[in-house]
Amino acid sequence: MKKQNHTQLSKYGILIGLLILVGGVMYGMQSGFWATIMSAQSRETSSSVRDGLLHNLPCTVPCWQGITPGVTTKDEAITILQNSTFIPADTLQSGEKSESRGGAHWKWRTEDSFWTESRVEWCDEIVCEIALHADSAITVDEVMARFGVPDKVSIIDIGIPENPEWGFSFYYPRHGLEVLVHVSGGLDAVLEPSENIFGVYLFPPMTIEERIVFSGLSIETQDLRDWNGYGNIIDKYVK
Repeated sequence: MKKQNHTQLSKYGILIGLLILVGGVMYGMQSGFWATIMSAQSRETSSSVRDGLLHNLPCTVPCWQGITPGVTTKDEAITILQNSTFIPADTLQSGEKSESRGGAHWKWRTEDSFWTESRVEWCDEIVCEIALHADSAITVDEVMARFGVPDKVSIIDIGIPENPEWGFSFYYPRHGLEVLVHVSGGLDAVLEPSENIFGVYLFPPMTIEERIVFSGLSIETQDLRDWNGYGNIIDKYVK
């Protein structure tokens, strides 16, 4: 009987100890060390481009992280960038390119641990364009599901003989959005729904003609095509 009581007391002691341990961990998660660890993990697994492009977080395209082209001032944009948890502070730089234009740029690490540069530009003290390299995998199919087929498509050969590659621009000017897609390959290259986008441009909603001119191109010489679906790039968009 005494041995049985001793065993029961031991079980109760273990149970109480576990409860104390769990309580201590929960408290630690709410204050100090664990809160810091969880915050860091959250930043590492978040994607500001994916959240903004596909889920309207924290704002709707062409807004990104509270910066809206055509609305946000230069000073407001710099403050937002300086306080962003997505941007390594030591990579952020800003300056003026001319009397009327300037910008801020930074580097961040993508899912494949590749450091790449993104930027915000302002014209006459107002943000006029945001250029973002995708910081996580976003597929063409996901973009299509969110915005539909593009109003227009352009394609250029951006490769070199030993590394052939095609560069697509998918234009959604009424949304203030241009999506960049790079597809590896030569004559046999295929555009697939699972292809990851390279990056995006965000700008004030405008016509396709206005977007082309703002980009420094000529609407007369720019080869704009209708969306012709997935498949062999030569057959679909070059011939």
